[in-house]
Amino acid sequence: MTVPGSGDHRSAGGSQPETSGAIERNSLLLRRRRFSQGLRAVFFGVVSNLGLIVLKAVVGVLGHSEALVADAVHSGADLVNSLLAFASLLVSRRPADITHPYGHGRAEALSANVAAMIIGSAGALVIWGSVTSLVHRHSTRPDWATLWVGLIAMALKLVLAVYTARIARRINSKAVNADARDHLADVLSSGVVVVGILAARLGAPLLDPLAGLVVGGFIIYTAAQIFLGAANELMDTSLAPEVRAEVIAQAGAVHGIRISGVAGRTIGDMTLVEIHADVDPTISVAEAGRIVDEVKSRLIGCIADVSHVVVELNSGVFEPETLRVER
Repeated sequence: MTVPGSGDHRSAGGSQPETSGAIERNSLLLRRRRFSQGLRAVFFGVVSNLGLIVLKAVVGVLGHSEALVADAVHSGADLVNSLLAFASLLVSRRPADITHPYGHGRAEALSANVAAMIIGSAGALVIWGSVTSLVHRHSTRPDWATLWVGLIAMALKLVLAVYTARIARRINSKAVNADARDHLADVLSSGVVVVGILAARLGAPLLDPLAGLVVGGFIIYTAAQIFLGAANELMDTSLAPEVRAEVIAQAGAVHGIRISGVAGRTIGDMTLVEIHADVDPTISVAEAGRIVDEVKSRLIGCIADVSHVVVELNSGVFEPETLRVER
């Protein structure tokens, strides 16, 4: 007997399980709020990156700072990442259809992978330019204006990194999280740029292209982290150990059911859970359905981001080792 459930209900302890319709309505309202918050955070990133690209590039070229020009390239990669995140949010929030019964949430992971490749390419370009300058010892003393632009960029990106990371955690979005990590990498790279420019002004001009080299390393590292996180979702990695343990504890607390197997996956901001369980075979179908509804309501109500639960009853004695719940 397989009974699917969906929604995002947060119920108080001891309350009666809500109907499927009520759970679905609550889920839709929550997802709409999350969607708006995610779009707002990404939009701020797009606007800030546009401004920083122009400011860093113009001042970096006129002020003779390779590190600041490298940071402008980084901001260009950031802009691409923000635009991809914006587009993926629009696609991922499309409702489920006949060909995508679990929705379009994987668009965020796909977007993050594409963004990682673009960001990584930008990092390689920055490293190449910096290495070329260091090998040929082409360096000039940057103007003071480049230092102030670096400080402004670092402060702005710090604010954006904190804000976007908070939104990403709240809505559990891979695309917004990639944007937040990119902003944080910008804070670190801008700090390196500031140090490099200051050192060059104080008589060590080669430290400016060296700072550009370090910025390129930051870009490559950020790209790798974004790629690995998105790849885990696309590979259908199961529930995190702590989430799986919480699922077992919450489902096992329901009277009249014995949990034999648990699996799950993430799709965008949704966590899907599959439970194999046994109940007393002598009870009525109505009573078994009530138990299943209680399990689903408890999981959706108590575990963040669980929005779809499937409970399979009387699944048999054998349980695959990867799903098995040890007693």
